Amino acid sequence: MLSNRFIFKLLKSPHILNRYSANYSSSCELSAPLKLSFAAYETAADTSSESPFVILHGLFGSKQNWTSLSKAYHQQTSPRRKVIALDLRNHGDSPHTSQHSYEYLAEDVQHFLRDHGIEKIALMGHSMGGRCAMLFALQYPELVEKLIIVDISPVTTSPNLHELPNLFNFMNSVKMPENIPLSQARNIVDKQLSEYILDKSLRAFLLTNLIQTDQQRYKWRINIPALLSNFQNIARFPPIEDLLYEGNTLFIGGAKSDYIESILQKMRVQNSCRILFNLIINRNKGKLVSFENSKNVTDLAYASYQSTDTSLQELNKKSPPLVLVHGLLGSKGNFHGLCKRYHEGSDPKRDVFAVDLRNHGDSAHIPGNTYDDLVMDIVKFLQTMHLKKVSLIGHDIGGRVGMLFALKYPELVERLVVTDVSPISTSHNFKAIPEVLKALKTLQFPKNLGLPQAKALVASHLAKLVKDKGLMAFVLTNLVQTAEGSYIWRFNLKMLLEYFDELASFPDLHNIIFEGPVLFIGGSKSDYIQKSDYPKILKLFPNAELKYIEGAGHWVHSEKPNDFLKLTLDFLNQKNR
Repeated sequence: MLSNRFIFKLLKSPHILNRYSANYSSSCELSAPLKLSFAAYETAADTSSESPFVILHGLFGSKQNWTSLSKAYHQQTSPRRKVIALDLRNHGDSPHTSQHSYEYLAEDVQHFLRDHGIEKIALMGHSMGGRCAMLFALQYPELVEKLIIVDISPVTTSPNLHELPNLFNFMNSVKMPENIPLSQARNIVDKQLSEYILDKSLRAFLLTNLIQTDQQRYKWRINIPALLSNFQNIARFPPIEDLLYEGNTLFIGGAKSDYIESILQKMRVQNSCRILFNLIINRNKGKLVSFENSKNVTDLAYASYQSTDTSLQELNKKSPPLVLVHGLLGSKGNFHGLCKRYHEGSDPKRDVFAVDLRNHGDSAHIPGNTYDDLVMDIVKFLQTMHLKKVSLIGHDIGGRVGMLFALKYPELVERLVVTDVSPISTSHNFKAIPEVLKALKTLQFPKNLGLPQAKALVASHLAKLVKDKGLMAFVLTNLVQTAEGSYIWRFNLKMLLEYFDELASFPDLHNIIFEGPVLFIGGSKSDYIQKSDYPKILKLFPNAELKYIEGAGHWVHSEKPNDFLKLTLDFLNQKNR
């Protein structure tokens, strides 16, 4: 057990000072602090006076590494705390600069708190972020309520850390591809990294920093030249004199890690540390997510089906609206007939919305198409429409969007219907879609061709690839003739190809469940939801049912609309227990 008094006077010893005093001047003046990018998670009607919980990532990391945990912390702290994950300088979406030291990092954090009017925080940092957190607590103890340090020491430095300059140099030497989808670029860069890095998980972590520029080239998100030139400032904790942080502090180390070697012998152990938070389930209020510095959230096109009868509008306030989310290559128009019937058949009546996901239908064609991107667009849609809680029906990738949304924002979801898609396995038919998209990319339309003839040309071009009539019909609904007579696709071919690998599997989530009612519906002729998936589905959705519609394939709602409507309405009209 570790002390609840974080004592650093040991750093005054000659051994420590001699070891770390090279290339360092404690009297150096710092340049202006930088404005840090961040993601914030807070309740819609937050009345808690608890200090926000701020999280600092490690070297090569970013705020995105903490997305799932940030939301879990926000869901499970009691009283609830606002959670803020920062991008440190030279990382993530924060500015690049030639200067990088723990002193600069700490000043950036202090500047962030001042800019946002935050008087006190609970603070957690991992690796480099952990040392930044320690220095910040020592320099500004009045701003830190509690402190968590993850797998880093102020005293010793892991031998592994001294291999980083070689890694920086190797990453700098990587030949970056151009004009190819991100998934292919990652494979090419991963192959180069594998010559130096055998650990596949480490390579995968580094590849989260690979991004595409506006010129269709690729680069590292982190500022490698700055990190390399300032490596000595990263490899050691600054020598500190006469500074003390007396707040509750918890050090967490990995049993197989050597980053906190012998720290117990070098610190005075007085009393047991208390765990930072008492974690309990408390999911009563909707979240609001701050979109500042998020360049990749978009407004969604939608169709709505609402009553004009004032008395019915009053009833609708008591029954959450229904939001329908289409699948890959689909659009809100796929649900047009069903939306009207849902509005008329729900009891009490619900407002019904069908959305176009990004890069589909009438929504924007923009970079990025991960499930996290799609979920954040749904969050923004709910905020824009002032919807505090909804029921969701999603088909295909829309079903996976619905699942991820419910897992991350359970208090915003009353009920969930997942149509012919699984969080566990992926159909071989789905994995064949890239070949269809590539074929469409090469298709050329003659001038002055009428729409029926253009659709016939597409059908002929895809005949050998597409045997499923439902898929062919969905593809053809996306062919649009412009005012000039040329043809375009309603979906964004480039983005869907680039991000297909990420859409082909459900995100790997840990320690998050959705306990609300969930109905999985599969087509009896489809292989998208295997019966063997059901036990694993229950680990994520313990209150889930799985039912199949006889005679239906993957396009369940269009092939058997009456059966689908009855099954879903019966589920939606059930009274919550």
